[in-house]
Amino acid sequence: MIGAKTAYHDYGEWTPEGFRVGRTVDPFTGKPNPLFFPADAGLLAVAEKAALDLKLAPVKTALGERTPRVVTGVIVTGDAFVASPAKKDALRKEFKADATEMEGAAVAQICWQRRVPCLILRSLSDSAGAKALENVLLFEKSAAQNAALLVTSIVRRLEVQTRLTSESRADAVLGRPAPELEGRWHPRGLVEVGADEHHK
Repeated sequence: MIGAKTAYHDYGEWTPEGFRVGRTVDPFTGKPNPLFFPADAGLLAVAEKAALDLKLAPVKTALGERTPRVVTGVIVTGDAFVASPAKKDALRKEFKADATEMEGAAVAQICWQRRVPCLILRSLSDSAGAKALENVLLFEKSAAQNAALLVTSIVRRLEVQTRLTSESRADAVLGRPAPELEGRWHPRGLVEVGADEHHK
């Protein structure tokens, strides 16, 4: 799961009417943080592009073999492990959540407050349903391997972007024309030259 945005689902206050979700406060400014912390647009674009070329190994399930997918969605964070269809449905209804976990929003909050580009990635080992605890044990290894594949692919793309950006800046300073490359850095991101088989 590539997190387009991330939020706490259990931060707030209990009122006579029930639990009310609240927003954290930036201790550096004293102002409320957003309810949802958005992913950095540049990192999000790189991750989604990397996911297109990713080949994940199939996993064995009770219903047969299944190939995992990388999708972009909403991630919510809480202090409790969710293994409840009712809670899962409630999170989906209230937050439009696609995944729930226990760390992401804390990282996103600190990055937001310190103006550090951030992207939350989660490789899911369970569906937060009644068999979540059982599924974690079955799929945690493959989930970790898949996460490593995605992160490695993202890092490689970022390395290419950094190199192309550095070369373009040097060319501009020295007044040299940019060399012909397989890809070129553009203000909107890395623009690749050539056909993309995934869009044929």
